[in-house]
Amino acid sequence: MHLFKKALHGVPALLRGHHSSPFPAELEGEYQLYIGPEKVRTMRLAMLLAVFLVLPFAVLDAWALPALFPHTLWLRAALIGVCLATFAWTFRACYLQHYTASSVLVSSSMGLLLEGFVAFSGSGDLARSAYFAGLLLPIMGIHSFTFLNPKASTLITAGLLLAYLAIAFGIHGASDPQAIALVAINALVLISAASIGLLSQMGRDAFERQAFQNKRALNNELLATEHARMLIEHHALHDSLTGLPNRKAFEARTLALMQNFDAAMGDVAVLFIDLDGFKPVNDQFGHAVGDRILRAIGQRIQSAISDRDCVGRLGGDEFVVALLLPSGGGRLGYPAELARQIAERLRQHIAQPITIDHHMISVNASIGVALGSRHGFKVPILMAIADQVMYEVKRKGKGSCEVAQEEQDMIFAI
Repeated sequence: MHLFKKALHGVPALLRGHHSSPFPAELEGEYQLYIGPEKVRTMRLAMLLAVFLVLPFAVLDAWALPALFPHTLWLRAALIGVCLATFAWTFRACYLQHYTASSVLVSSSMGLLLEGFVAFSGSGDLARSAYFAGLLLPIMGIHSFTFLNPKASTLITAGLLLAYLAIAFGIHGASDPQAIALVAINALVLISAASIGLLSQMGRDAFERQAFQNKRALNNELLATEHARMLIEHHALHDSLTGLPNRKAFEARTLALMQNFDAAMGDVAVLFIDLDGFKPVNDQFGHAVGDRILRAIGQRIQSAISDRDCVGRLGGDEFVVALLLPSGGGRLGYPAELARQIAERLRQHIAQPITIDHHMISVNASIGVALGSRHGFKVPILMAIADQVMYEVKRKGKGSCEVAQEEQDMIFAI
């Protein structure tokens, strides 16, 4: 007996495979959501199949239960009604919340209705000896078309078997050896079918759970791969220190900004920013503090411009900004003056002291500005001209802003 229990206990592990690990309890809720659509699909299929299987038996009742026909049609109608009601119930949003109770109820009801035909059959009726086979249908359905816990499935099939024995011995009064042998054979057939169905159900459950875990692992791997790809792409297009777009990304974003820009509605300005006095900060406080200064300034610049504008870091202590400027109603020189004002506000914003480790540190900036309306809407040219103007500002004394004149591109070309 001990060996039998041990072997029976090992059946689920055998079905899962020798090296499979137990299903994680914390994934049970997620797994039930995963198989939800399959629960609905299989139940609908089972109910439709049951209806089509019940209908031919309604015709056979005339020969198998002649004394009760056509009253048996009411039982058949009740059985079909249970199937159709369950089929309709699967379309309700709350069906899966009551899946276990609904499956137990419909399986038990179908089995008991079928046993009703055996219970009401006369001693000479064909139904008494033949209709027990009808119990195979709900038993097979319980194990093949539901996702009930194997213990629940076993209890239902055991209940149907006990009901059959109660009918055979209690109602029909089977007592002679031939009748007892027939009941024993029928019971053995039902037990065999239930055992095969149970093993099949456990195997299917193990397969479904393993498939769920494999799919989940694959999805996690794909997400990790996509995340890694996005990180690689981000690092390829962004400065690792400040997180701002690098030169390549800035040029691409500014080009996109210009392509969606109507020159008749305003102008585009490119600002080239170089920090003044940053090297002494590195020398006095170290590069770690210098990096924190650069990050703080990058955040200040980004917070000072609108979402439609663009800021990038080119490396070292150089930053670049692209701005969309309104036309100012056609006023002469308005975009250039507005660009200079914005650049000056940025310079003042940058020059505000930064507190790091109880030290108040200030750096200024020299800013050169180039306008698309003056020099053409080509990003590399505007950046080069703005860079050239920035160096002119530094030569004149630093800490200021200048906008390139229309002839500036000629100087650059030379």
